[in-house]
Amino acid sequence: MPDESSTGRSGENEHAAVTEGVVLALCREKLGVQLTPADISIAHRLRKPPRSKGPAPVIVRFANRKAREAVYAARFKLKSTKVFINEDLTSSTAKLFFKVRTLVNQKAIHSAWTRSGAIYCKLTSDPDCRPTVIKSESDLPRINQD
Repeated sequence: MPDESSTGRSGENEHAAVTEGVVLALCREKLGVQLTPADISIAHRLRKPPRSKGPAPVIVRFANRKAREAVYAARFKLKSTKVFINEDLTSSTAKLFFKVRTLVNQKAIHSAWTRSGAIYCKLTSDPDCRPTVIKSESDLPRINQD
């Protein structure tokens, strides 16, 4: 979640309390979300993939759904930065989401996103177009036919 400049080090061996402080600062300063330490159950860094540049990724477990949803709702404010906030999806959901994003890249559908572990997509950019929930791969051909 936070970038290296906010910690001043690569962060891989960073103590969980320090990582939590970095997450709280990012939420307050960049997202405008006022979280307290009680809103975070744990925040720690993951191992960096080999040959990756930048800091180790951070995983955060929120203590309550309201705090998590506030952070996810504000994550668009990070669009011009190199910081990304993503849901930690199950492997099967991540594979399905990859296929849906491929359809977005092929311009077969307009957009796709996840929320609370579910996959949503919009078929067109029309404001009246309602999001479609994608529960399985069998939902994908139906989208291609629409």
